[in-house]
Amino acid sequence: REWKLQAATADDVLFVPEISAARQAYSALFASLSCTVFEPSLPVTDLRSTLRFSPYSNAKLLNSGGMRMSESSLFPTRLSLQLTFALLLPPKLDSALYRTLTVCEQNDFTLIAAMVSGGLGESTARALFDQEVEDDHLERCEWAAFSESVGCSANEEADGSEFRCLWLVLARHQAVKRLAQMCGHGDPAVNQEYLHASLRVGRDRVQNGIRCATSAASTEALAMALGQDLAREVSQQASEPWPPPRSLGVEES
Repeated sequence: REWKLQAATADDVLFVPEISAARQAYSALFASLSCTVFEPSLPVTDLRSTLRFSPYSNAKLLNSGGMRMSESSLFPTRLSLQLTFALLLPPKLDSALYRTLTVCEQNDFTLIAAMVSGGLGESTARALFDQEVEDDHLERCEWAAFSESVGCSANEEADGSEFRCLWLVLARHQAVKRLAQMCGHGDPAVNQEYLHASLRVGRDRVQNGIRCATSAASTEALAMALGQDLAREVSQQASEPWPPPRSLGVEES
């Protein structure tokens, strides 16, 4: 096929139908460049940025001198696995768990760990809340209602609280991005308005049934906040196969 280089160099889109043609286009257009460092057009923290869901951060980009456009980064030979977190909340915990596991299995997620917990500690609740505020799903003034919805106050008052939630640690290629897409907007009413098939079936944006990481930075913050309880499941050990040989499903007893 003939490439329309004039359209490509005029900032128009160059469409190629297959990977081999894309490699040839890259070689023809960019292989001769002496400098292939470029900066993202959007900040990494922007919801529209695809780098938001990658392990890179603004600091890492600056320290490395920027993103480097290479054939190996544009056309990887293998998919890299990524961890993400989902927090299932009452009152419909059982139905939310069944729905989440079913949809995750359909989207090729691997279940790394599942842990039943009482109310969240303040550091974990703050990490989730700050993320929701940054995503414009909650307001700063809603901290009291949010902390109650995740059992933060119950956790402080009594260790034997009746509040129960469930943490899921999941892995797949671009896990953070895909799970965030499946959860949709933090307000279930917004998802319903735009006919988005969301995992969130709660009554409002404070009690929406499920919370998840929406960026690589928030994933790291949650991993640190959860502490030692999930240390083995959320850390990649070089001496062990990754991810652990676990998958979604129910075994017969």
